[in-house]
Amino acid sequence: FSSYSDMALGVAGAMGIPLMENFRTPYFSRSIGEFWRRWHISLSSWFRDYVYIPLGGSRVDQSWKLLRNLFVVWLLTGVWHGANWTFVCWGLYYFVLLCLEKFWHAGEWLPRQAAEAAYEVIASGVYSLVPWEDYDHIFTDTRPGTNVVYSSETIFQKIHNSRGGQNQVINGIGRVHTSGRFGGNNVCTFPTANFVNLYETATGYPIDDPDLPAGDFDEKLPWANRDPRLMKTILTDGVKWVSSASDASAYTQLYSSPSPGLDRDGNASLSGYLIRKFTPYMVNNRESDNTAWNNFRFSCPFIRLPEVYLTFAEAVNEVWGPNTAPDFANGLTAVEAVNTVRRRVKLPIAENVTLPSELQTYGSESLPDVLPKFTADAATFRERIRNERSVELAFEGHRWHDIRRWYVAHLDKYKIRYKAEFDKEHTFYREVELFTAQFDDKHYWFPFRRSDVEQYEGFEQNPGW
Repeated sequence: FSSYSDMALGVAGAMGIPLMENFRTPYFSRSIGEFWRRWHISLSSWFRDYVYIPLGGSRVDQSWKLLRNLFVVWLLTGVWHGANWTFVCWGLYYFVLLCLEKFWHAGEWLPRQAAEAAYEVIASGVYSLVPWEDYDHIFTDTRPGTNVVYSSETIFQKIHNSRGGQNQVINGIGRVHTSGRFGGNNVCTFPTANFVNLYETATGYPIDDPDLPAGDFDEKLPWANRDPRLMKTILTDGVKWVSSASDASAYTQLYSSPSPGLDRDGNASLSGYLIRKFTPYMVNNRESDNTAWNNFRFSCPFIRLPEVYLTFAEAVNEVWGPNTAPDFANGLTAVEAVNTVRRRVKLPIAENVTLPSELQTYGSESLPDVLPKFTADAATFRERIRNERSVELAFEGHRWHDIRRWYVAHLDKYKIRYKAEFDKEHTFYREVELFTAQFDDKHYWFPFRRSDVEQYEGFEQNPGW
């Protein structure tokens, strides 16, 4: 069948008549659905376009409608092959297989595939986690002559062997993260107080945990004694940011009262925090030595190894649970994958929150493993995986997609954004609503172009648009 279809393609092509490809190596398919997208394409695409989609396709609000649509398509496909019960049963056979496959996809099949793919990358040995002392160099560099920002854990990234260019930005564009008085924009990108709250304490507890040990969290100085990645990622109030000056202007001023600090509100951050993951210490235009400023460049990896570990953990947790390793993973469990990412984070010795992370002294003690209270069941551990992903991959372009695929973006927890209000002496700290994001059910779908949906009546717009 495939051979004479190819012959027809060749003969038609010789006469200048283009025909669609009818077979695309179908026996290399990894699923029944993929097989029918690659076998007898002219038939399957006709039924898709003129029967399945007009009935609503998979964009339906109830599962029975999806089953109905599949049933009609495969009943007609069987009748098309021959008007007898043999072919009707043949069509219904594929209907049952596809239904099982679709609902297995929603449960275990896709997580299994994701876990296997992630482990293949982990086990390849091609990539390795960067040591904590070099963590900053995953994203930034200020050393003269180092044009490419890259690391051993970077998997996909756009590379330019020169300063500047897309995704690898010199200081002129990188100022979107920096306060105006340090050479950045007057109003720049900033983390919300909600996001800062995701960072655990240095002992591994969420700051709102009912079992939080006494003294672990200072409500008036909430960025102290936290996961060290907070200091690497977020710039807080009162940090000495200009090395060559010693007066008050050398320090970040993000307080809100008695009057807003020089880096607050219209001067930089609306929330009381700044992003510093892509801005190293001394990258400002107030230094007496402007070497760092002139040589600064940063890059944001598309995919790096910690994301693969966390994808593995997320997928394994859904199928095998937190503490059981898949048979292909050489003993690696979801919990161990998350802890692998956490263990490279080192705790500071005698932390000083007025100094940037570059001037902290870090010991050999790692951030604690995920506490046992969070690893007893898949539902509880799922939340810690999501939290770990948010913290480790902060501001790398993943969170918007994550909260949509987790189907949580419509919840108030994610829609209502808060800012921090505190005074210069840190005698009080409170969180105040900054704004409420607009996100409804329809925003889980992208709209089709109007010109597309107007091509024929059966092409419906996505729900809500």
